Amino acid sequence: MRGLGCVVAVLITGTVPALAERGTLAVDDFAHGRSHLISSRLVRHRRAATVPIGTRRIAVLLVNFADDRSQPLAVDQVAAEMFENADSTNAFLQTQSAGRLSIAGDVFGYFEIAAPGAPCDTALWAEQVNALAAERGIDLAGYEHLLYVHNDTGACDYGGVGELPGSIVFLQASARGAAAHELGHNFGLLHANAYVCQDAAGIATLSADCQSLEYGDQYSMMGGGAMHQLNHWEKVKLGWMDAADIETVTASGTYTIAPASAPSGRRGLHVHRMVDCVSRDYFVEYRTGAPFDTAAPAPGVLVRLAPGDPAVGSRSHLLDMTPATGGGETDHDRELGLTDAALAVGATYLDPEAGVSFQLLAATDDRADIAIQIDDRAPPPAGEGWSPRVAWFADPDLTVPAVISSDPALDFEWGTAAPRSDVPADGFSLRFDGVIAPAADDVYRFVTVSDDGVRLWIDDQLLIDDWQIQAATRTAADLALEGTRAHRVRLEYFDHGGEASLRLGWQRASDGSACQVMTFSAPPPEEPAREADPVAGGCSTSTRPPGLIAALLLLVGLVLVAARAAR
Repeated sequence: MRGLGCVVAVLITGTVPALAERGTLAVDDFAHGRSHLISSRLVRHRRAATVPIGTRRIAVLLVNFADDRSQPLAVDQVAAEMFENADSTNAFLQTQSAGRLSIAGDVFGYFEIAAPGAPCDTALWAEQVNALAAERGIDLAGYEHLLYVHNDTGACDYGGVGELPGSIVFLQASARGAAAHELGHNFGLLHANAYVCQDAAGIATLSADCQSLEYGDQYSMMGGGAMHQLNHWEKVKLGWMDAADIETVTASGTYTIAPASAPSGRRGLHVHRMVDCVSRDYFVEYRTGAPFDTAAPAPGVLVRLAPGDPAVGSRSHLLDMTPATGGGETDHDRELGLTDAALAVGATYLDPEAGVSFQLLAATDDRADIAIQIDDRAPPPAGEGWSPRVAWFADPDLTVPAVISSDPALDFEWGTAAPRSDVPADGFSLRFDGVIAPAADDVYRFVTVSDDGVRLWIDDQLLIDDWQIQAATRTAADLALEGTRAHRVRLEYFDHGGEASLRLGWQRASDGSACQVMTFSAPPPEEPAREADPVAGGCSTSTRPPGLIAALLLLVGLVLVAARAAR
């Protein structure tokens, strides 16, 4: 196949549900099961700590309008609901966090602001409330969260609004029971959704055609579950459960887990799943109906798909283990189909693409026994790579050099965190150079999964050009390569803001081998930041490293290929 032409075809582009950027508001319309994100124009309060641990101070501010001076709530009533009752928001959060978080504070009001209830101008309302509070000698700086509970108004298309992440919450008076949900947004949680999927046979648990159903996980406070337990993926994300309490399963066997509401011990299972170089893992938990908990309708375990590292992942998705009862034309119908989403005793779920299956063997008040089968046959390597060089830039246009590194793979899910201590969390970019030697003459599929933009060259050929702001998106293209020589790889990537991720993989397209993350060995020594490529502009289509580095990379590649052939 030495004479094969370099034919390029972009094969697949798929998008993971969009992720929120910092400083946005999660707007919750509980009456209609809708949610959306808006940019915030708020009077800034000090940011709450990233991990909600310890005691959080909260000021609840009761508000009415110039055209509605009614006072439907009593201060003592709201204080009891928030901080004091056995079913208060405080009691709920303490139970959720196993005592790691509590809330305390004060309720003030009413604040009779000069603004009317329409239009829905939360920024103006907050400004006027804060000014009145200052006149009364109330120091709002002493609180980590401000909850503005205002009279109901049809001008606002929400029940509640929570800054994501942050410290500000707005609630309609009739929706104040959602305080814990909106505080969850303040803590950095997105909604707990569900996947509603279809395949050629009809409704499916998981397929290539899945819709993300907002609020679909009715077993979580961040879904449609009101004051119900967070799932364990969310708890680990918030630091309310130790990662060690969720066992990572790497081999077939029978595993026992305690109920999600147990105070300690192994309460969940984590099974890695990567298909077509898109990584979303299985998380399994068991519910029994303890206080502030929701049991499955019949004894069973709940299975979710989520990023493998909760610390940087965005959200989880509940999977319907009984898809035959799901479906429907409306979100409400689809949600009804998820009321029996649990995997029941004796039932088996099979994921042939990932080579994983689950069977629930038994479930009692204090345990669930689950048989897990994992096909651990590793696919043959597509080839090998070496001499990785990553030039990092402190801007999204590859113009402000930061540092050089030698990462052995481009396999990152940074979330909203900075990728390195010397690179900003938002608005950064990188240029990667390396060398690969395919296992044989063949057609190879190169896969990128990126949030935001990415470009990939093999040798001097632009293979993938997906240079745009976007949620995590998979793009793939085929290219015929010779296995008897080295090929240069160059990839450029930028992050605009919010969530960030990048993965580069490849596979032999001719035999259906599984996609593998491209790995590189023999890294060069760390270089000083001043040697980062000072290439101007993010629109450069050059694939050539500086002359000396290009020559060294090619020389090393040829020598290693020759050595491998000699063996």
